[in-house]
Amino acid sequence: MDGIAHQANISKNTGEEDWRFREAATTAFGAILDGPSHQALQPLVSEGLSFLMAATKDTNSYVRHTTLWCIGQIFLYLQGVDGSYTMLTPHIQSILEVLKNALADQPSIATRACFAICELASCYHSVPDSPLTPYFQEVVTLLMATADRPVTDNTNLAMSAFEAINDMVRYSGGDTLLILGNLMQVMMQKLQAIIVPPNSTEQAEKLSQLQGYLCGVLQ
Repeated sequence: MDGIAHQANISKNTGEEDWRFREAATTAFGAILDGPSHQALQPLVSEGLSFLMAATKDTNSYVRHTTLWCIGQIFLYLQGVDGSYTMLTPHIQSILEVLKNALADQPSIATRACFAICELASCYHSVPDSPLTPYFQEVVTLLMATADRPVTDNTNLAMSAFEAINDMVRYSGGDTLLILGNLMQVMMQKLQAIIVPPNSTEQAEKLSQLQGYLCGVLQ
């Protein structure tokens, strides 16, 4: 059975009442992305994006988590396809809206959204007049707010958010220079604000980690 036939079965399961079937369908779609030729990959992605973006609003957090992972996988595999960004560009506003909303979700889901933003930015590496430019400032601002979120689990959300900022900056076009200048000023202010004597070993470790993130953006 080829990828298109697999996808037909997967699409059916995304409407199942049992969330386990919906999550399994999304996981299966992510799995079949690793293997098809570049020619076969494009129709899979074109057909799959719509139901995946809808699945990011699923009532079950496990389904949302897996869906964001799958969307990130799509962007990852498309990086090896010539002109793949032309397939994403018509959907860029909807894609970014989904990813921005996911940044406000549970930390584990927000972390997946950061990964997807990293891979999406990479898809537009060296693309003149990138369609990401109009959304650059808003996305980076949301990522900075995400990095500041208090997190009690082990998702490393702050690290993921700064990695996404790094990739947005790294793959940005020359038309974002003014925005980048303002971003650097904000990063310098954040860096200066945390250069304080720590009160404990734990605080020292967190400050050192945060300084590393900020310096990474400034490089």
